[in-house]
Amino acid sequence: MLPSNIHPNAHIMQAPNSTHLPLWTQYFNPAAAAAELYRHVATRASSNTGNTLESYQTSLAMWNAFAGDQLPTSELIQSYIFYLQHTKWLKPSSIMARLAPVRAYLKFLSKQPTIGYRGDER
Repeated sequence: MLPSNIHPNAHIMQAPNSTHLPLWTQYFNPAAAAAELYRHVATRASSNTGNTLESYQTSLAMWNAFAGDQLPTSELIQSYIFYLQHTKWLKPSSIMARLAPVRAYLKFLSKQPTIGYRGDER
């Protein structure tokens, strides 16, 4: 099991990212997952409108600003939804539009092989 660096107050807006590497990014590559997400968006028919890529970039930037270097867990996602509802005052349809790119990003992140582990070491 990977170490978690979730703070007990994860539901509260996090401080800006620190300069040290968080533990979970030593095992996964968030930049590669984001690149895969943008390659996926480019293959969609809706990417020709120009708004799709911009919307995905905005949504992922909002997620990164909220999550910082915290391990993406279901508790953090629930905190993010609460943040969108009660701090950003987004309607449910807007929240779903903001979550779609985050879900896709986390899907690409979860498909990565963990770095530094072999076979049954995972």
